[in-house]
Amino acid sequence: MATAVEYCDELFAKKVPRLACVTVALVAFGFVSLDRARADDSKTQIVPVQASTIPFNGDLNPYGVAFVPAGFPTGGATSAGDVLVSNFNASSNVQGTGTTIVSVTPNGTRSLFFKGTTTPLGLTTALGVLSKGFVIVGNLPTDVHGAPLQGSLIILDKNGSVVTTLTDSSLLDGPWDLTVFESGDLAQVFVRAQRNRHPPRSNRFE
Repeated sequence: MATAVEYCDELFAKKVPRLACVTVALVAFGFVSLDRARADDSKTQIVPVQASTIPFNGDLNPYGVAFVPAGFPTGGATSAGDVLVSNFNASSNVQGTGTTIVSVTPNGTRSLFFKGTTTPLGLTTALGVLSKGFVIVGNLPTDVHGAPLQGSLIILDKNGSVVTTLTDSSLLDGPWDLTVFESGDLAQVFVRAQRNRHPPRSNRFE
């Protein structure tokens, strides 16, 4: 991790934005870790896990992908090392109608982490996981004519149960992407909102 930190400090000196610095540093660290793993065993081949992201209700069009980080509380509907995938479409394949998040284990076992009871939802690429045991997912639902609606951020616990829903017509006008940055007990969530009547923009919540 020292390599990433030093690289980040160097970027700060060049006045690169903080979020970009953190992102690049983490990516750089990831490549370093992968190279070390390969050096430890040159005969080991990395074979990607292949698993369906379609849950029992037939939701389609996987959009959001997020890794469950180390330290995530045990005993829930997903665990550290799993991958969460949010679905944007329902089985009808209509945009903005999906309601589910699927959890996939490292060995490819699939399970349902969350199913929204309010329809339509249209779960987007705005998907993030906090090490304290919370999952944040955005949605951009559509009406019967396919026009985008307000949307919100849904906060889930480790069992996939809704803790709260955040809605704001100005700051959360169709949450489309998000990035999570954690430091100790503080979590910063950078959200990109996108609806037809407004240009995309980013906001920070603490």
